[in-house]
Amino acid sequence: MRSVAKPIVGIELRRDMMRAVQVTGWPHRRVRVADAPWRPDDPAATATAVETIRVALGPASRVAVAVDLALLLTKRVKLPPVPAAEKRRILSLEPDRFFAIRGGEDLVVSTRDDDGLVFAARERELSAWTSALEPLGPIESVEPAPVALSRALNRAGVTDAAVVLDRAADG
Repeated sequence: MRSVAKPIVGIELRRDMMRAVQVTGWPHRRVRVADAPWRPDDPAATATAVETIRVALGPASRVAVAVDLALLLTKRVKLPPVPAAEKRRILSLEPDRFFAIRGGEDLVVSTRDDDGLVFAARERELSAWTSALEPLGPIESVEPAPVALSRALNRAGVTDAAVVLDRAADG
């Protein structure tokens, strides 16, 4: 008797909606989607959203999280030509120099080697969100949604694309 592997779940954290996409089966993939309203600054609403998704989709073998631009600090910065890890260290030393935040706030920074585009999230908020998501399964990765989209398009063989987002309602 073969055991059935737990599915993989991708979570997109948006300003007012948590969207989960579950992928199961091999070689015939099956995709299921579950949405739940949430408020990033309300732990009770976050717990309710996670429980709604857990009930709808069940447990996962691993969870990947994409954080929407509306929940991130984004900036193009000019730094010396050093590897991404060193850029993250530079940005983490004095985050208030690069981002409009209060002194003393810790940021989690994502940067790439090939351009000066930097995404950051407040460490306190990101930790709360990922901790709340743990009942769904082990968190494998957390990344900015544009980076996740770029990686997925690249994996699908799309190397040149433009993405247009209509977020007028989000401000």
